[in-house]
Amino acid sequence: MNGKPLKQKPISPSLKEKRRYVVFEIQSFSPLTLQDTQQFIVAMYRDLFGMYGLAQAGLQFLSDWKNQKGIVRVSTKSLHLLQATFVHAQTFKNSPCFIRTVGVSGLLNKARQNYLEVL
Repeated sequence: MNGKPLKQKPISPSLKEKRRYVVFEIQSFSPLTLQDTQQFIVAMYRDLFGMYGLAQAGLQFLSDWKNQKGIVRVSTKSLHLLQATFVHAQTFKNSPCFIRTVGVSGLLNKARQNYLEVL
């Protein structure tokens, strides 16, 4: 052709996958790290809904982690499945634990302001 690289057209916002930010809190006898919590939640989700369900959910854990609270990004279609995973989680490394949803938001900054810094 003429030697210029081809540019792809950006995806319109209506075609992008919608996502929600879920602020969660884990309660256990021993404090957990973000990596432990991430592995635990992903393993529980995979056990309940399989690899296909895990891929469709698009779970992405953000680096916001303080006082046993964190934020996970999930697609809107899999939000209720993630919350079901939180209810199903009962033990981690032979120690009882409890995961609860603090709040859900469509905007990351609102999730941080309203739910992560409140408690």
